[in-house]
Amino acid sequence: MKNQYFCDISDYYKYGLLRLITKHTNLNIGVCWMLTKDDDKKNDKRKQYLSQPERWQHYDPNLYEFLKDCYCHGHDITKIDKTILPACKFHSPSYELEDNAGARQQYFNEFKRLAQSCDLLFFDPDTGMEVPSTRYGCQDSSKFLYWSEARQLYELGYSVLIFQHHKRYLKHEDLISRLREESLTNVGNVPSFYRTTYATFLLIAQNAHLEIFKELNKTIEAAWQHKIKVEVSQKL
Repeated sequence: MKNQYFCDISDYYKYGLLRLITKHTNLNIGVCWMLTKDDDKKNDKRKQYLSQPERWQHYDPNLYEFLKDCYCHGHDITKIDKTILPACKFHSPSYELEDNAGARQQYFNEFKRLAQSCDLLFFDPDTGMEVPSTRYGCQDSSKFLYWSEARQLYELGYSVLIFQHHKRYLKHEDLISRLREESLTNVGNVPSFYRTTYATFLLIAQNAHLEIFKELNKTIEAAWQHKIKVEVSQKL
């Protein structure tokens, strides 16, 4: 996550999804922004929806107005804390996630302490799950969540929800297939997916939470009129 992208269309889907989870389940959610430094890239195209209320506002009117106001008054992810997602716990340290392995471990240890009373953990990396070309602790590793981290938290009893940016050079079906295989290999469970325009959210759910999400998925697709498309695992 970068502050410069706050309020883009993926955020609308992201917070809309989290809001439905908090509204329709009794799951306690811990949010790990994985905030990194801004860069010189621009994505104004992905914020055009904020000037098209007739097309976008009805999916979640309160969230839409909130993001529109945030966009007009500067980009700061901390504005989301306890405002539009009051039921979530947020890991919002005063420092950004670094590529350094030692600093990263400290960052995640702090998050694990915050998450002790949670059921579902949401991670918002810049890009998504790790790629072979970027080793843990090396340059650009802060852009990814690593399977070893997801596995450790899953084994502690948490369900895990992860932001995954779509890759331009990879077909969506190929991306989903790869993530399914990697999740099964590294975590021992097959994820479900929430697909949007530019990003997919993969859910690795604990068995105890499967029925909860089975019912929730109907609500998600109805509320977002398939703008958020649910692709379930065989277990669901």
